[in-house]
Amino acid sequence: MPPPPLRLDELRLDGAPVALGTMEPRLNPTPQRIEFRFTALSFTAPENVMVRHRLEGVDAEWVETGTDRIASYTNLPPGDYRLRAMARNSAGVWSDDRVLLAFSILPAWWEKTWVRLGAILLIVAASAALARVLAQRRLHLRLRRVEQEHALETERARIARDLHDELGASLTEVGLLADRLVNVAPTQLGSELSGLAWRTRRIATDLSSIVWTMKGSNSSLDRLAEFLRQYAERLFRNTGTRCIVRGVERVGPVPLAPDPQHQMLAAAKEVITNVLKHARATEASLTMDYRDGAFELAIADNGVGFDPAAATVVEGNGLRNLRARVAEIGGTCDIVTAPGRGTRITLRIPLPARG
Repeated sequence: MPPPPLRLDELRLDGAPVALGTMEPRLNPTPQRIEFRFTALSFTAPENVMVRHRLEGVDAEWVETGTDRIASYTNLPPGDYRLRAMARNSAGVWSDDRVLLAFSILPAWWEKTWVRLGAILLIVAASAALARVLAQRRLHLRLRRVEQEHALETERARIARDLHDELGASLTEVGLLADRLVNVAPTQLGSELSGLAWRTRRIATDLSSIVWTMKGSNSSLDRLAEFLRQYAERLFRNTGTRCIVRGVERVGPVPLAPDPQHQMLAAAKEVITNVLKHARATEASLTMDYRDGAFELAIADNGVGFDPAAATVVEGNGLRNLRARVAEIGGTCDIVTAPGRGTRITLRIPLPARG
């Protein structure tokens, strides 16, 4: 018994029938639903006739059509398709694989290649324009910051120059006048004048450090090391205490933020001042080094020393303030001393070099 003949009986697009005789091989874009209706002619046990189909481009395997003989597809994308079908009689004999219909679905205008390329080009152009606007905005903001920083730096330099030229010059004159009066004043008054001259020079030296920190060009570790060398040599001059400074050349140009710069300078000045005021030393030394991402400053003297276990010393404002300054910038303060053995204070501050 031969298999029943199979034909495509009807085609519907979104529910509307299309006459196959007037069928266009190229369908309009975006049909929501396509239905194919088959007919398998059999006069012997038609209820046992089986039909299966496969739409090339969609179905990977054969699909059983069912007793209603309808195959439907929704939202098919643009492309070329071929509808194949087979029929089987009640004896299990299949008809040959046949192409019942070949058709194409045209792309919508927004799905066409030139439209998509144009959209891509438009997106790229818009992204480039946006990136350019953002880059210009960032550049503008950066220029404004640079201008503000430059104006601030100029103002700081002006204030520093005025302090140095006016107040510094006046303090120098007072110190020189006090030195001249020492030789002509009575003994008791001469001693007071000598102390006044020393204090005046000390204030002038402190003023120079303030002026130095106000200059943005000094915001590096090597500049700080050089300033500490000059500061110590100037402060110990004519005091009876010989000062030796070592290791300045081992300190590199590591950038310094304002707060670490201020705290390190203040701590060093405090230790140097304590040596002059309390140690009664004949020799003092400053040793500097930068290694393992940390700046180390050791200030030592051969003076009278003190007992670090004494409560009056440990709780004194000087050492407490010193430790607080160093702790604020993440550093440590190590004090080694004993009565009659001199003192060595080592300040170690982490300052990792920035690449």
